[in-house]
Amino acid sequence: MDPLKHAEVSGILTPNFGKFLSSGGAQVQLALGRSVRRSVSLLMVVAVVVASMSVGVSPAAAAAVGASVPAAPTSLVAYRGNASAEIGFTAGANGGAAITNYKYQINDGSWTAFSPAVTTPSVTIGGLTNGTTYSVKLRAVNSAGDGAVSDAVVVTPAVVDAVTWTARTAAEANSWKSVAYGNGVFVAVADSGTNRVMTSPDGVTWTARTASEANNWSSVAYGNGVFVAVAGNGTNRVMTSSDGVTWTARTAAAANAWKSVAYGNGVFVAVADNGTNRVMTSSDGATWTARTASEANSWNSVAYGNGVFVAVASSGTNRVMTSSDGVTWTAQTAAAASPWGSVAYGNGVFVAVAGDAASRMMTSPDGVTWTARTSSFSQCECQHSVTYGNGVFVAVASSGTNRVMTSPDGVTWTARSAAAANAWRSVTYGNGVFVAVANSGTDRVMTSSLVELATAPDAPTSLVATPGDGSVSVAFNAGADGGASISNYEYQLNGVGSWVALSPTDGTSPVVISGLTNGTAYTVKLRAVNSVGSGAESVASDSFTPSTVPSAPTDLEATPGDGSASISFTAGSDGGGAITTYQYSLDEGFSWNDADGTTSPLTISGLTNYTGYGIKLRAVNSAGNGAPSSSVSTMPATVAPVQSAPTVGSTRRSILASWSLVTPASGARVKLYRPRVYLAGTNTKVRSCKGDSTETSCEIKGLTLETAYEVRVHVLQVIGTGPSKVVRMSLVSAPQAITLH
Repeated sequence: MDPLKHAEVSGILTPNFGKFLSSGGAQVQLALGRSVRRSVSLLMVVAVVVASMSVGVSPAAAAAVGASVPAAPTSLVAYRGNASAEIGFTAGANGGAAITNYKYQINDGSWTAFSPAVTTPSVTIGGLTNGTTYSVKLRAVNSAGDGAVSDAVVVTPAVVDAVTWTARTAAEANSWKSVAYGNGVFVAVADSGTNRVMTSPDGVTWTARTASEANNWSSVAYGNGVFVAVAGNGTNRVMTSSDGVTWTARTAAAANAWKSVAYGNGVFVAVADNGTNRVMTSSDGATWTARTASEANSWNSVAYGNGVFVAVASSGTNRVMTSSDGVTWTAQTAAAASPWGSVAYGNGVFVAVAGDAASRMMTSPDGVTWTARTSSFSQCECQHSVTYGNGVFVAVASSGTNRVMTSPDGVTWTARSAAAANAWRSVTYGNGVFVAVANSGTDRVMTSSLVELATAPDAPTSLVATPGDGSVSVAFNAGADGGASISNYEYQLNGVGSWVALSPTDGTSPVVISGLTNGTAYTVKLRAVNSVGSGAESVASDSFTPSTVPSAPTDLEATPGDGSASISFTAGSDGGGAITTYQYSLDEGFSWNDADGTTSPLTISGLTNYTGYGIKLRAVNSAGNGAPSSSVSTMPATVAPVQSAPTVGSTRRSILASWSLVTPASGARVKLYRPRVYLAGTNTKVRSCKGDSTETSCEIKGLTLETAYEVRVHVLQVIGTGPSKVVRMSLVSAPQAITLH
């Protein structure tokens, strides 16, 4: 025999060929004739079968020799969570080798493998930022490598909660005790009824399934591609199923009343409330090994998270135990000696719930140190359940008013109304929905999808303050309402003090703030209010000063000039805003023109000599046009005004004013002279006297001692005859100061 042929062919047929296969094999190329190669090929096929049978190589491993990478996942659906996202999908073909994990990619970045590994739909991605939109892609991994990439799905995490629950019809009116999700299907088990299993793809429509035995099934879990259920009685107190439809009886490690089963770190762990060894473990759900619990307590629930199994009990001294592998258990002290009925892990924390006790809730970051928390349940029994899904803890109760409560962190809980007042025994999450089952009631299933919770509104922006009379109108761009309608706004003045709600309420721009002081400078901030509360505050507005329009000028006196008139007056209140100009009207207020100057007197030019005018004044500030004054009459003329101040003398309380006669304007005559006493430096009239057209003095009486005055002589001239023809014009002398002593 050819030594080369003999070595190669016999090498294939030796037991070492098992290693040859498991290591991926090697291609054997023989430089033989066609008939010899055909014989060798046949021998290789036989060798594959013989070697896989004789040396323990599994058919799956043998098949993996020619495996390709997996096909892409399809039909991706994203469910937003609180800082997380659950991605549901349909698995692609595995390429001839088992899927060992999935990887995800965010926004076309690097690929990240799930840890712990996930081999079936769905997957949950944590560590995201609420309000940020992500593009997510998936691919499967097998022994041949990374698979094809899926299409992208978009998701925006948000603060979500299981607020509204909807009643669903169970497949049968059984006493449903537990529900779990895995591989795209919900599975529930019961401890009574004909068909003690039911399945649903969505939690809404349920189909009855036949259990392996009519046992009192108490708990079901999914892991490693298989559903595992445990029972409190019966011959075979474990059953398994790859799809939730067809179940196979398995022998438990002991005939205990098994209450709960969980999967983690490659192992199933079940706990019991009686028996010698109250823990059992299995790598596949089929073969079980008894383990010793830390104490002989009534263990009701077990969960896995953060590298550790945690079990809780309703009796015993130390009602918590922990284990890294499910084999060796350590007793831990609970926050209280309550009848702990359920434990779950999520968001970096273990949460346990109990009933009929003062302390109904506790949390722990590691399963070792526990802190009591306040439950929102008013009353409940110990056979209730807690779970975690996509950013939210949900607990259900078997009695009480509100039989659901939710929490983002296990610390702060909110009561929710259940779909019905049933004895809810178990709750789970999957495929974007929470599902709870009950052992009594008409509709023994209820579901709740995560909905985005409203948050406080964002800050208003771009504030523009327009001052008014003791008020300000603030226009702005509203921020996001946080998912709940804005019902009102609150304001703060000058960046200090309390926030004040608008009254009456006002939820749109602009808003008006009243009760301010004219002439006082302010800044203002706004914040919106919705059903959640007060939102973020805005940046302060620019400074503004409330004001009203000025009051009317008073005490108008007109002194005619050549084509002009000088109007003296007493200014009214500026309304809290500086007077920016004065306006005059020559037509009783129908039209107005700006005057030059902002103080008395004002000169109005462009008039026609010997034409009579009635003149009104008004002041203008930032608030607008002020009230008009009374009209004062005048007639411009080419006449010299009184040049000199009057001569004055005084007695104890009177002044004697003397003046020179005035030559009247052309066509005019002097009607009278009227000396007037003013408070010094003002247009405030105090007293007056008068003399006819020929008199040159008169006495002004009733004055006050130690008071400074000014005396001005007004000369009234008239033109024409008859009431309708008389036009009056006044000349005013220069003032003469005097103080009475």
